[in-house]
Amino acid sequence: MWSLNTYPGAFNTEDGRGRLNAKGDTIIPPNYMATGNLSDGMHIVRAKNEKWGAYNSNGKLIIEPQFDDLWHFYEGVANFSLNEKWGFVNKKGEIVIKPKFDYASQFNNGFAYVELEGKSGFINKKGEIVIPIIYDPCRMTRME
Repeated sequence: MWSLNTYPGAFNTEDGRGRLNAKGDTIIPPNYMATGNLSDGMHIVRAKNEKWGAYNSNGKLIIEPQFDDLWHFYEGVANFSLNEKWGFVNKKGEIVIKPKFDYASQFNNGFAYVELEGKSGFINKKGEIVIPIIYDPCRMTRME
């Protein structure tokens, strides 16, 4: 059933978009502008105030909508922006890398591409710079 649907479990009502689990139970109430597909055990949601948050796969709101942007969870964390700076939040809702970058991609193999002051490099999951932020930006760059 779900394999034919681009957005498994997504549904719309007059009040907004919500999500169902595979049993057909509502796990995200239909009062959001957008809901993301399950990724790394989490659904991201965009509230009517245009802030982003996240639910776990059981339908528990873990991250109150508070971020200006929030990407899907990958490798246990999601990149988010707040006040035009990017950081990372874990699946408990804890900010693990404070928003200090001009841009940050998702983690791939333990590393994330970041930009700061017009230059780019890579950080690890501790937020430590592992490839100096001295290179010209190229957002398609990933650590394969």
